[in-house]
Amino acid sequence: LGGWTPFGTRCFKFFDSHLTWTEAEKSCQSLGANLASIHSAEEHTFISGLIKEANGENWQTWIGGQDAVQENLWLWSDGSVWDYSNWGEEEPNNAGGNEHFAVIYWEVTVHKKSVQNKNRTKSYTHHNVFAQEQIICKVIHKIQTFIISFLSFCLHPIQKRFGLTSRRTSFETTSVPKTHVTHL
Repeated sequence: LGGWTPFGTRCFKFFDSHLTWTEAEKSCQSLGANLASIHSAEEHTFISGLIKEANGENWQTWIGGQDAVQENLWLWSDGSVWDYSNWGEEEPNNAGGNEHFAVIYWEVTVHKKSVQNKNRTKSYTHHNVFAQEQIICKVIHKIQTFIISFLSFCLHPIQKRFGLTSRRTSFETTSVPKTHVTHL
C-alpha cells in the first residue's frame, strides 16, 4: 500500500520528519491529506500502534488538533467534528500561553505491581525550538466515493510499481457515475 495503512474509511501514513505543526499540515496537504484526526478510542489505539510500529517507539507525533483560532475551541485541521478526546492529565493546559496544537503520545503509569500504557493527547506549541515532531497524515473520503478513491489512493504506489498507466482500479464499476469518482 505504499506506506499508507487503511483503517475504516481512512488511510494513514507516518512520517519520521521533524516539522512544526504548520509545516506538518502543509506537508500532509501536499499529499492530498491532513494531519490525523481521531474520532474513537479504537482509532486512537490504531494510530498509536502505527506510530510505534513505524518508529520502534511512541514519541510525540503531531495530529490535526488545534485551538489557534480561539482558546479552548479545539478543531481538526481536516474540518471534521471534534467528537473524541483523550487528554492527558492536566491537558490541555496552554502552558506559557501559546500551546495551540495537539500531539499524540504514550503515558506510562505504574499501579501496584503493574504497568499501564495509556494513549494520550496533549497540547503543545510549535513555536518552541524543540517542537519539531514526527507527523501522521490521514486521508478521508466521502462515503459515496470511498471504495473507488480510497482504493485508488492506497493502491496507486502498487500500480506504479507494475507499470499500470491508469489510476482506476478493477474495483470501479459502470454503476457508479464517473462524476462521483474522485482520483487523487
